[in-house]
Amino acid sequence: MRLEEVDKIVADVYKDILQKIGTIHSETVFQNAFAFGLCERGIQNIKEYPVPVFFNNEYVGEKRIDILIIYYDDNNNKQKYILELKAKKHYKEHDRQIKGYDFALESAGQALINFYEGWVEYQHQNNLKMHVTFEKQEQNDVEIKIPYRNYVKNDRAAKFLGDINE
Repeated sequence: MRLEEVDKIVADVYKDILQKIGTIHSETVFQNAFAFGLCERGIQNIKEYPVPVFFNNEYVGEKRIDILIIYYDDNNNKQKYILELKAKKHYKEHDRQIKGYDFALESAGQALINFYEGWVEYQHQNNLKMHVTFEKQEQNDVEIKIPYRNYVKNDRAAKFLGDINE
């Protein structure tokens, strides 16, 4: 798989999420939706991938990548692709955050995705940088299906009773 193909899949999942659930959710909701969308397209990924932090060769903690994509290039070499998701206004710290992850992992590519502002920024090893803006939909334009579940105190298993919109 080529890096550009991964970029396209990332954009497709992003558009799919915007169309189906809109833009007013937490980062965790977007992270779960993104991981699921990637799996549906056959892309291996790991949520909250830990990146150790060292000071003077001593482990002092860790950072977490929102989603790490694992894929194999045309030469069958394992490649890493970093996804950093944001559900709020963009700040310069977000750029530094993803660069720090890339430095630690030496990823082939990375994407900073902002659901709140409606854009994706791609960065590749060869310094190719792209900024793609998507048309942000208003939440009122998005059909939301809310599952109705019956929660019974003494029965811990939730029972799915169908969509409330049916």
